[in-house]
Amino acid sequence: MLRTLRADPHYEPSVIPSNFLGGLTGGLRTLTLATVTLPPFCPALSTVTDLSVSGPLDMEQAVTFTRLFQLFPALESLTLDQLRQELSHHLPRAPAPVSLRKITLETFEGDYDLMEHYLEWRSRTLVDVEIEQIAPSPHSLRPLVDGALELMVGREYAFDRTFFRARGPGWTRGINFCSSGDAAAQSAAMILAVHSALLQVFRIELPSASLCAFLPVVAGLPRLRELTLHTRAGRHVPGSPAHYIGWEGLDLLPELPESIELVIVDIVGGAHACPLSAQDVRDLCSVLARLKHASLPRILVKGFTAEALNAVERSALDGCSVEFEIAVTT
Repeated sequence: MLRTLRADPHYEPSVIPSNFLGGLTGGLRTLTLATVTLPPFCPALSTVTDLSVSGPLDMEQAVTFTRLFQLFPALESLTLDQLRQELSHHLPRAPAPVSLRKITLETFEGDYDLMEHYLEWRSRTLVDVEIEQIAPSPHSLRPLVDGALELMVGREYAFDRTFFRARGPGWTRGINFCSSGDAAAQSAAMILAVHSALLQVFRIELPSASLCAFLPVVAGLPRLRELTLHTRAGRHVPGSPAHYIGWEGLDLLPELPESIELVIVDIVGGAHACPLSAQDVRDLCSVLARLKHASLPRILVKGFTAEALNAVERSALDGCSVEFEIAVTT
């Protein structure tokens, strides 16, 4: 019995006939297609739980998408990519199947805000949401983050993209969008605009370089107890075992609210051929030593190997008053 069908995404657009797979209800669970024209009815599709398909290319295909939820009543996961705004009004209307737990939506069109579809389809059972688009959506961010307990703000530097990911009891919702200019300030302003939806947040993750812009955000989260700062190890410093690492956010640790109990400094990067070094540890300790008279939360540093830490003088480690979680090398 056929349970999984994945078409080559480079094939010509598919046309699914009503008598697909004999026109009978079977055991098909996973269906992955490129662009497709859907039939008016098709019993073989009624058992599909995982559907991944590109958005319609033209009006002829688009009008068939209005019945997508009727054709796939057992859907648990739906991925729609390459969506086009001019055809968006033909995407299915609510209600979505009660079985639908996950949606992934993607567009490359600059003015197309996919939040409208999430708002149309959302339900208590839809607990995993991922939106990837060009346009930011500051006016409709609230439904994605409302009631979150954890919030992650990140950057994809190579593509000038920002992402927000919110987690609550049993759910995860995220959006990825292009950002220009001062991305940190833009992101902080978007989060501040929905501040009242985030009053339960107890953990937040940020790029270390964004901490300055996010200090007002952090100060306004009354339940915040844990802050993770991600910092990148860039290229190797010529003539030195050290890397270019953005430590600037650490100078702002004394400005954090006293309610924060733990700061995690997560250092990412350091290629296999040029791993983080003992000199990188010394540089970190030098930065933190400047703050030794400040009242700081517990600080946990991730990213250094045992080899790098063991090569550092004990006096340097004792002087920076932090804990290290040893990175495992493979």
